[in-house]
Amino acid sequence: MDLDPIIQSSRVIVTCGAGGVGKTTCAAAIGCRAVQLGRRTVVLTVDPARRLASSLGLERFEGEACRVAVPTDSEDAEEGFLDAMMLDTSSTYDRLVRRYSEDEEQAEAILTNRFYRHFSGAVGGSHEYTAMERLYELLEEGRWDLLILDTPPTVHALDFLDAPQRLIDAFDESIFRWIIKPYLMAGKVGVQVLSFGSAYVLKTLTRFVGGDMIEDLSEFLILFQGMFEGFRQRALAVQELLHDEKTVFLVVATPLPSSLQDAGLFHREIRGMNLPFGGFILNRTCRPLDETFTRFALRQGLSEIPRARFALSEEFLDRLYDSQQHYQMAAMRQKRNVKRFLSQLDGPKDAYFVSLFDEDISDVAGLLRFSSGIRREDAS
Repeated sequence: MDLDPIIQSSRVIVTCGAGGVGKTTCAAAIGCRAVQLGRRTVVLTVDPARRLASSLGLERFEGEACRVAVPTDSEDAEEGFLDAMMLDTSSTYDRLVRRYSEDEEQAEAILTNRFYRHFSGAVGGSHEYTAMERLYELLEEGRWDLLILDTPPTVHALDFLDAPQRLIDAFDESIFRWIIKPYLMAGKVGVQVLSFGSAYVLKTLTRFVGGDMIEDLSEFLILFQGMFEGFRQRALAVQELLHDEKTVFLVVATPLPSSLQDAGLFHREIRGMNLPFGGFILNRTCRPLDETFTRFALRQGLSEIPRARFALSEEFLDRLYDSQQHYQMAAMRQKRNVKRFLSQLDGPKDAYFVSLFDEDISDVAGLLRFSSGIRREDAS
């Protein structure tokens, strides 16, 4: 498999792409291949459709991680295992609060604060960030050599890339200093102690959300004092993980123009953020047939199949040859699409191709066939 060097040298592989391009299948197939290469591997997803479970032949995820047996290349080697996990992002902020609170009393006060419950779910990129935070936690545990993250479809996956920066901005303590004066630390809560600018804003908010919400906000700010830096440093660590040289982003697409356009958007975003780009995986591609393949060659090939010559009518041969010609035209059209697409890109643009499969992949055996078919090719 031509992706082996990336699999062997990476600690984190992130698969990105639009919906319906086989991104989850790619993530699971890469995971199976990594197990064959002797790497302790887990494939992670936040996709509520649970496509990862179905691609591995699982009815559902049970517990923290499901273990799937993966046969090895050698008959003498022991069977390997791939772990698969649905990332639970609902409690990630809560764990961070407990991590940075001075004591259990402070943690419980924050966790039960109504404004905190709203804040933890409403900050832009909150769900995406907590997924990346959970990825970071699992990496810290050291249970796996390689973590593969299967991201949601395009519009949401872009949020994954800049979610850490948005959280860093959200936990900028200077914003909260503008809202409330330092002497609020003494426990004086209420609109009357606010600075002139913030008082106007919060008085206006009071008319819409009520005084109780403002009181919850004030209480939250008091409790959260001293924890901003901890949250901010954690977000910075997650951001550094995305930029680490052992993290690789792979963009999955199909040779269709609309899918290639989405892939180009990802490539520009990844390049613009200076993230480590590993290449494109172009799924469901048609390989051009040998140009010397003729109707006569088709007849000769079929006649070598035992008893097939008795069923080779001229009408059957005509239809089969026409089908082959349509396939060849589709393959050449795809090749032109990919060549044009890659020629318009700046920077690294390695392309890995996977041929179109005749059937859906829903077990480890199919995933191993998929991984063995990933080939790096020159699209020129």
